[in-house]
Amino acid sequence: MNIEVKKIGKGKTLGVIGTDKFKFNYLALNFLLPKTEENIASAVILARVLARGSEMYPDIKSINKKLGMLYGANVSFTAGDFGDKFSLKICAGFLDGHFLPKGEKMDILGEMTEVLYQLLSRPIVENGGLSAEYTEQEKKFQTDKINAQINNKDVYALKRFASVVYEGTPMRHDMDGTIDSISAVTPTAIYALFGEILKKSRLEAVYAGRVTEEVENTLVSFINRLCPDREEPMELKAPQIGVRKYDQVREVYEEISAKQGRMVLSYTIPGYDPELSGVEVFNHIFGASPISRLFANVRERLQLCYYCMSSASTVTGLMTVRSGLDIDKKSVAIEEIERQLGLLCDEKNVSEEELEAAKLDICGSLTSLEDNISNLAEWYINRTVYARHIDLEKCKRTVNAVTAADIARVARGCRLNVSYFLHGTEK
Repeated sequence: MNIEVKKIGKGKTLGVIGTDKFKFNYLALNFLLPKTEENIASAVILARVLARGSEMYPDIKSINKKLGMLYGANVSFTAGDFGDKFSLKICAGFLDGHFLPKGEKMDILGEMTEVLYQLLSRPIVENGGLSAEYTEQEKKFQTDKINAQINNKDVYALKRFASVVYEGTPMRHDMDGTIDSISAVTPTAIYALFGEILKKSRLEAVYAGRVTEEVENTLVSFINRLCPDREEPMELKAPQIGVRKYDQVREVYEEISAKQGRMVLSYTIPGYDPELSGVEVFNHIFGASPISRLFANVRERLQLCYYCMSSASTVTGLMTVRSGLDIDKKSVAIEEIERQLGLLCDEKNVSEEELEAAKLDICGSLTSLEDNISNLAEWYINRTVYARHIDLEKCKRTVNAVTAADIARVARGCRLNVSYFLHGTEK
């Protein structure tokens, strides 16, 4: 199951995934702009305000009534994170016309795109801005959400870590915004951003479902009606984040009222190539699965932490290791993490069993994408936005081609760059 990408104007593309496997079809619109602190705050509030009503559907009740008439269709608005870019993301799921009750005739796709058009082109405007009431309510909701994050120590530690490791890059900006940036959002500011999005952003649309010429014509007509060609469209390419590398490990400590500490380690991976799968398989073996070295040794055998896992970013070329542990076990935990990494530097220490298990698990996850239409579409969206190949079967082949020597090569390239530790105290 592959995607066919069609250019439908300057700065606008439509990816089509043809499948008759599902009863519901899926459409996602991603309006991409460069990430800045101001844009993020406005985009978060804008997405929620747009979801609450338009001239034709002035409130959530009227929107839901219309969606109910379309056999339980659904629509969501979010501000999405794409590394050095963000998106105003609109997703819709709706019944495929072939599954209408016998004798029922309805152009569900046409009706669905008209609902989206009304929500996106006819928002509630007053005094030169979007709804002041909705804006203030959503600002309060977002402020409460940010304030509540301190209670989730895992989320809080990751956000604080990101502000350190991505310092000086667009990725330092948290997609929830900050208290100050959310406070500064106004109805006129989000309306101005909305206008910029419709006129200047790059649009990456993906449709997954049953495909006919009529379906494609409907989608192209809807997109061209919604927004014009872009004069200077954003180029899609693999982002160059430019994370700072230190001669010695940068150590950052913070204290927080909690019984348990949180540790996040950042490793640089020189020569990272997103078209190859050596890093992905290495990461799986090292710390991204229940059979990984970190889980089996740092957590289970030595019981140095409550959890320990790794993740490798296809955007930054960084690997992070996250752990929840007691303060007095920090040093020995880092020592064991580094020891396990060192063992993988020699291909003789990579067993055939764990290599094949990692490949099987990764390929199984790729295959399972075809069982969920929205997950499949979102996988393609992420690959497209980051300018990577979009052939699912090719991904499996590159995974299966990885050798023990490839794993060792990646391990030898990993260098600990930043150590962030959130001290839990009894204060």
